[in-house]
Amino acid sequence: MRLSRSSIAPKGRSYKGWRNRGQWRPANATTPNTARMTDTTAPMARILDGKRIADDLLDTLKARVDVRLAAGRSRPGLAVVLVGSDPASQSYVRNKRRAAQKVGIQAFDFDLPAGTGEADLLALIDRLNADPAVHGILVQLPLPGIPDATHLIHRIDPRKDVDILVVAVGRPGLIPGGWVKPGAVVIDVGINRLDDGRLVGDVGFAEAAQRASWITPVPGGVGPMTVATLMQNTLEAAEAADENP
Repeated sequence: MRLSRSSIAPKGRSYKGWRNRGQWRPANATTPNTARMTDTTAPMARILDGKRIADDLLDTLKARVDVRLAAGRSRPGLAVVLVGSDPASQSYVRNKRRAAQKVGIQAFDFDLPAGTGEADLLALIDRLNADPAVHGILVQLPLPGIPDATHLIHRIDPRKDVDILVVAVGRPGLIPGGWVKPGAVVIDVGINRLDDGRLVGDVGFAEAAQRASWITPVPGGVGPMTVATLMQNTLEAAEAADENP
């Protein structure tokens, strides 16, 4: 459909015609700088900076751990079980271990080969459940060759279960940015490593950022917050163990 000036002008008013970038104005209008259209090449969305928020939380947790250690209590311990070499899982686990070191939590690393069976994992979880130095247990999902990890997760002592449940499709560019409704809030939980090594989410970020009101980047959005919350849960598990030895 072809639009003419008369098809968009309010009745009884005249227009000088189209201006730069498709903008029009009344015949008697002034042209202040504020009348210029926003550059559509610049992102419209404000970034939900999960990394900054997570860093603040980690600083707070470190202070709490320092007070705990100064009082003669045990250092919180977090066991992280990683099976296989999935790039996204390796990235998450690496960030968790860095966060644990920053806060002062002892990380117990269990990097197992992809062929590790359910029976071996159950035996490992039993050992960790009985270890007083371990206050939190995290089994990184997915587990190669084990499509249903329900039995394993339920085997973790509830007092040491600090898993953060994050659900995402895991397909880069699954949601084109053009699908995002203008003004929407976009929380992208997906994490995917491309062939060139870059980490991206499930949403087409560049285009979505021009349409959304708020958006989480990948990396630097949801991931750092889940890692920081994991550290918080581990510390709280250690504090609960003090009260109920």
